[in-house]
Amino acid sequence: MFRPWVGLAVALIGVIGVCAILILLAIVLQQSYKEYKEVSSKKKYVKYIFSLSPLLCVIISIYVFFISLYILVSSYDPEHLIIKDNKKMIAVVNSFFSVNVYYHSYHNLFVMGKPVLTEEYYGEGGYDPFDTEYGHDPQKTIYFDEKGNRIKVEDNQNNRDDQDDQYESNDYDKIKRETFKEELTSLEGLDVKFKSFPTKEIGYAFIASDYAMHSEEITVYKTKDSSKTWNKVSILPKSWIIHSVGFINPDIGFVSYGGIDDRGCLYRTDDGGKSWSPVQVEKYGVKIESEVLKKKSNIYPFTQAESPYIRNGKWYLQVKQPHWELDHKEGEGYALYTSDDLGLTWKFLKEVDTE
Repeated sequence: MFRPWVGLAVALIGVIGVCAILILLAIVLQQSYKEYKEVSSKKKYVKYIFSLSPLLCVIISIYVFFISLYILVSSYDPEHLIIKDNKKMIAVVNSFFSVNVYYHSYHNLFVMGKPVLTEEYYGEGGYDPFDTEYGHDPQKTIYFDEKGNRIKVEDNQNNRDDQDDQYESNDYDKIKRETFKEELTSLEGLDVKFKSFPTKEIGYAFIASDYAMHSEEITVYKTKDSSKTWNKVSILPKSWIIHSVGFINPDIGFVSYGGIDDRGCLYRTDDGGKSWSPVQVEKYGVKIESEVLKKKSNIYPFTQAESPYIRNGKWYLQVKQPHWELDHKEGEGYALYTSDDLGLTWKFLKEVDTE
């Protein structure tokens, strides 16, 4: 992708081009007015309007130039060419509401890598942390792999002075600190959202922390000795509230966020939870006439995916329709999907009733 300064330069050239066209139009109108005044005998107010057209073009061009320049400068994200982890990177600073720095790989003068490799959060906005007069350290650092999946989160605020240590004793901060440990001997006291054991010895735990409105960070831990020890394997790529999880075998598992879009949101791993990728679920919905929703003949999609399962050697997935209970049928209903590629894609099979 292009570096921020390239986008700014292209936009600025476009603005200058528009202004140049307006000024050129003013010159043409001025010349046309001179010729018009000599040969025309039409009404005076027409001549008056015609005579003001060049001036209006100049005024508009000046207005467009300065307003556009202000918008471009205000929205521009400063960038810095730096050396980080012995690699040349482009650090893009976004400090409008909060100060965030996004690190991209350096390619050349015009292009940088598209995926964000590291993200740093500094708190409230209004400054560039690379200006030496500030000297702030990031409050939080997030690391990503080449596919954009979060692989590590460092909460730098845990390194507080003694004055702030008194605030670290509450349960929330305890949960937050504990989930960043690489190995745990117990899950007691942690916010374990889901567990899934594909075998007697191998299991996975999904632990929540870093709460916000309608979001939470989920750290995935794995045990190979029936819960005696747990090792961190990844952090889920999305911070939405998870709806269900399940592992088909020790390597292949699924996480459903449910109701994020009109196709549902299902993620899959095939390496024991180390990485997660979205899977394709065929869109399907039903037409409902509901006085409760005050709408008529609307299509409501099935979006809340449950954990996939295998029955008689075939892969199945049930996806709930959130408004099913209104008018469609009595009881809860699901769309049943099937997969023939180990859960990479899912095709609609039929509607089923859990009753």
